[in-house]
Amino acid sequence: MQPDTPHLDESTSASPGLSPGPVQDQETLLRIIIEPDHIREGRIQPSAVQLRDLTQRGLSVYREEYVTKQAVEADIQALLGRTTAAGRRRLEGLASFNTRAVRALVIQERQVFVVIDTALPNNRAHGSIYLANSQVSQSLARELREHLLILMENLVTLEQAFPQG
Repeated sequence: MQPDTPHLDESTSASPGLSPGPVQDQETLLRIIIEPDHIREGRIQPSAVQLRDLTQRGLSVYREEYVTKQAVEADIQALLGRTTAAGRRRLEGLASFNTRAVRALVIQERQVFVVIDTALPNNRAHGSIYLANSQVSQSLARELREHLLILMENLVTLEQAFPQG
């Protein structure tokens, strides 16, 4: 597989040996949402989902069932520690959405997004969302991204995502 060709087979892991297995439909996905990078005036911005992520790198998400609160907190602190031209960053929350809902987005009877297990050596709960067809036009990719942004509007606190601590 070439580095610019993402693994798009939802039935197999892109990281066998590291992963808990393919992402299941019933799984909850989490994504850190930072202000001002990802949200303004209460609305998730397109900057929360880069088109290049959807077509090449994969939009990083946590598989809630396999990640710990401490791991997410560490990643949040790393993100908040980076400075931007816009000033100080702050945590807005975690986008919490269901894998089945992402996979259910269909246009012309074709699945729009795939959710892949992409476990990392330091994060076995890592998953990635890709456009099922990375060869779509930029304008269509932007339109499809809007559907994903709507799913990501449900923000929860760290405590809500991890009530047991």
